[in-house]
Amino acid sequence: RAMESRTASASTPRLTAPAPAGRSGDRRRGSSPVPRRALNPARRRGLVRVRSGSAEEGPGETRFEPRLPPVGLEAPPRWDLVHARAVSAYAEILMHRRDAQKVLRKALRPEWPGFDETSGWAGDARGGGVNNAERAAIAEAVLGMEVNRLNLAWLVVDRAHSAYEESLHAAGGIEAFGVDALEETLRGHADVSRAEKTFSAETELDANVPLPRARYVAAASAMLDLHWMRERVVSNEFHRDRLAVLRGGAKIQGDAWPDAADAKLAVAYSVPKWFAARLIEERGVEGATALAAALKRKAPLTVRRNALKCDSNETLMRALAAEDVPAKRFSGSKETLSRGAPDALSFDCGRPRLGIFGLETYRLGFFEVQDAGSQCIVSAVTQGLANTTRGARGETSTLKPIKVLDACCGNGGKTLALASSFSARESQNPGDPDAGYRIDCFDVDARRLRHLVAATRRAGCENVTRVVTKLDLRAVAAANVEANKYDAVLVDAPCSSAGALRRFPSLRWEMEEFKTRLDVWDDADLDERGSEDSERRISDSGRFYDDSEDFSDGHDAIDGDVASASGRSDRTLTRSFPATQRRILRDSAALVRAGGVLVYATCSVLRSENEDVASWFEDAFAETFEPFAFPAGWPAADAENASSSTTTTTTHVVGLTPDAHGTDGFFIARWRRKR
Repeated sequence: RAMESRTASASTPRLTAPAPAGRSGDRRRGSSPVPRRALNPARRRGLVRVRSGSAEEGPGETRFEPRLPPVGLEAPPRWDLVHARAVSAYAEILMHRRDAQKVLRKALRPEWPGFDETSGWAGDARGGGVNNAERAAIAEAVLGMEVNRLNLAWLVVDRAHSAYEESLHAAGGIEAFGVDALEETLRGHADVSRAEKTFSAETELDANVPLPRARYVAAASAMLDLHWMRERVVSNEFHRDRLAVLRGGAKIQGDAWPDAADAKLAVAYSVPKWFAARLIEERGVEGATALAAALKRKAPLTVRRNALKCDSNETLMRALAAEDVPAKRFSGSKETLSRGAPDALSFDCGRPRLGIFGLETYRLGFFEVQDAGSQCIVSAVTQGLANTTRGARGETSTLKPIKVLDACCGNGGKTLALASSFSARESQNPGDPDAGYRIDCFDVDARRLRHLVAATRRAGCENVTRVVTKLDLRAVAAANVEANKYDAVLVDAPCSSAGALRRFPSLRWEMEEFKTRLDVWDDADLDERGSEDSERRISDSGRFYDDSEDFSDGHDAIDGDVASASGRSDRTLTRSFPATQRRILRDSAALVRAGGVLVYATCSVLRSENEDVASWFEDAFAETFEPFAFPAGWPAADAENASSSTTTTTTHVVGLTPDAHGTDGFFIARWRRKR
């Protein structure tokens, strides 16, 4: 009967085009009358395919072996499998400079053959799959090594060179630690080297010839051993001789660090040397050290209550508790952010066991995943707009319909937050047409806008948000009619995302210094064209994302403003972030009505993308815009509870950092258009 059913369905006319012949889609679409299981006789007999050989040795024979029984869902991790998969994945990351989160997605697959692994590889599940504990351990190992790349590389090389000769010989010699591959990593990111030569002249390779994969495997294995030993994750008994070297090197003479301050900071806190030098230049050694240390720690999982679906934070916390997810009000590192992020909650136990998507409260739209600093950016808009409308429009009515533009909306995280904040206007003034609001969203990436449309439906704000095109914005700027302009414009500008390094482990190694500086040709172009014709232009520059959920394997919800690892590839299209930021800010200024609010924000901690851009704008638009100050101590509860780093020298710009506020690194500047 099953066969007849499948045959009948296959012969039924379809409205969609058939899959091309020879593709795997033929069987998925039911075009073949043969059952899928019958097409794989080895699988029916309980066998799995095992291949021998490697990329270096060449392809070997393929044979079938018995499947292992499925691993228990609650079984403890098989540490040999975890170690093998993590080492294979991280060797690929080091060798080919690949994004860790992309590679990790493959390493977490139940049946993953590894990268060029031979028969008998310990990471082969052989049909038994991997459970959640093993997936979590693999993710922690790979991402932990990626975040601590320079630090682990330096310590492995230093301790290997400092070990007793007998211990080093028992562990397989200096080559067993992959120090040549680690030295290459150190020279590439920190411009430092522990020794001039790290292996014998007989085995030394020409500098232009890539190292063989085996060297990177040895390096990744040594890094993981040291990482696990330091974090006390597992007692790695099957590498006892190597652990004796990694443990004994420090006992002989202690860990040595580079002499230069920037190189020492880079190696100690695992950041590129150029980034360490910039932090020291802008914040001093003490401030740079505190920020670099905070950027290396894992970020908390922070969510924002959606006021359109959930009436209070207490209601949301009770609903989450019913799903066995304890949550509490967000509290920063040194201060609360009750004025900037009043609806921010943090999950005490991190990511839920079944993930964000598995929560009924998420499916109902009760909350969104969003960093507290990102929520402060939205508050800068809504709170400034409330003060502006009260002061300027109070002659005939206390309320007027408002119109806001999210100029670089991305996936719409801040758009949803704006709608949630504005919903109080309608709930407090039911039936009043003047309490209405509209949020226009613009982004050059149509794919991200499709995500936004779906998100607004779940959040319940699809009726108050709309997507506008570049032509729409150009028409508003060209007409120069006050009634068509916006009460507030939010420019969440493309940036290096240097403040979100704890969200994306590989981002710290992908950042390029030249893109964080103003290109001289772009600077000349801006000066030549000036701001007088900004009423007629809207920039063609793209949008890049800013913040995200904590380290994830790509299978969980993330902040709507943030791209996955693949989204960061768009950064290659930008020659200079400061130049792009100035263009977008210049063009957005033409869309703000008289008395309206303009907010500029980035998720960077570099002065060239933050204060320097704000200063340029104030000089170029001094006749049309004025600083719009934040309350004293904002976004903390009050000025007395604010840390010294809450505000900068001027009250209309605010910098948030993970060491001072517990958020990602953000910069916010606010201006008001003169009447």
